[in-house]
Amino acid sequence: MTASAFIFGASPAQAAAQASPISLCGSSYHVIDTHVVSGYGATVYLLFDGTRNCVVTLKTSNLDKKTVTMALVQHPDHPSHEDSGYYYEYAGPVYSEPSAGKCIRWGGGQTFKWMSDWVHCG
Repeated sequence: MTASAFIFGASPAQAAAQASPISLCGSSYHVIDTHVVSGYGATVYLLFDGTRNCVVTLKTSNLDKKTVTMALVQHPDHPSHEDSGYYYEYAGPVYSEPSAGKCIRWGGGQTFKWMSDWVHCG
């Protein structure tokens, strides 16, 4: 449970409503793609700041318990960056190497991991 949830008596589900992809990645980032992991209660967000990508997975179900949740991003010339663990609200943020002009793969989920093809080239 987050400190703000403890102080104000909010449940983990209410605390999750406060998290947003931009608040997690940083104010210089903007959402360029999303993927709903159907049946697994998560939405994966891909953000970009002009130089690097950021990926976060926000849970949309099971907010009252920790479940395996993951977020990942991969640059073609580097290993993937991944955050995976038992979380109440979200996984990530994970950041790519500088990726302007390069294709990336991104993904995540809750319990089930979805992964894109090489996309957002250029």
